[in-house]
Amino acid sequence: MVDESATTLSGEEIDALLERAAEVLEARHVVPETGRVGAGMLRAARARQAYHHLGDAPAALAGRPTMDLRLATGDGHLLVEHLGDAARPADDWIVRWRQEGPARNWGVDTVRLLPGNIGLLKLTSFYTYDLAVAALGAAMELIRHSAGLVLDLTGNGG
Repeated sequence: MVDESATTLSGEEIDALLERAAEVLEARHVVPETGRVGAGMLRAARARQAYHHLGDAPAALAGRPTMDLRLATGDGHLLVEHLGDAARPADDWIVRWRQEGPARNWGVDTVRLLPGNIGLLKLTSFYTYDLAVAALGAAMELIRHSAGLVLDLTGNGG
């Protein structure tokens, strides 16, 4: 376990974090092969002690594996983030993003019919199915008889 009040992580703590991240990535990435590649990269970095020198720099300790994972997997959505410690927690953007979901209609920005009976669906974000199902269902109901679909993902960060 990592002592959340510590400002410096030991090599052993960094190794434990890397292994846990590898396990989660391997088990839960939406593309299994990408998860395996990312997990392998993290385990190889752990074996080389590649991040041990960053134990006293939490932002760098998160940023470096993020960059390495994105390069190894080609998945620009992968992110390792330092959320602060017990004394000074950082802003958790994931919690804020979920809280803002209803006001953002769970990512459903625009739904309409274009000339020629073409449906337009603009999604500004991808929320989890359990959160977004009602908004997505309502949007799809409005365009379900269209002859085609334009799915607009401009500005969608994932």
